Amino acid sequence: PMFIMLPETYSDPWLKPNRCPERFLYNPWKHPTYRENSPKIPPPVDGKFADYMHYQAFKHYMWRERSIYIGHAHLMNYAIDRCLFKENTTARKNCMHIIWKYFAMTRCEEYNQSMLYLAFTGNTPIRET
Repeated sequence: PMFIMLPETYSDPWLKPNRCPERFLYNPWKHPTYRENSPKIPPPVDGKFADYMHYQAFKHYMWRERSIYIGHAHLMNYAIDRCLFKENTTARKNCMHIIWKYFAMTRCEEYNQSMLYLAFTGNTPIRET
């Protein structure tokens, strides 16, 4: 052939080449200088937002806080799976503290408490989970 056969230039009419997704997908952990910051947006005063952009920013802030909390709940579910595999016979005794924690997180108890704290004080509590 007139060109070097490389994996990225290889193509044939029957098989679609298996492209490496790291070259075509955006991986945020590969760019350490970029951080998706989550600024603490103050809550509405007396139920009224300052303007429409304050409403949008607060809505996005609430969505991000909730998504972080749900991500933590997913990690707790993963910890439950790990514990059940590790403690196969004594799982009921040794894994119940993780299960109770996961139940509390699925009811969003800590998230609701932190949102109440935000509504009363205007401050964002430091997450412990």
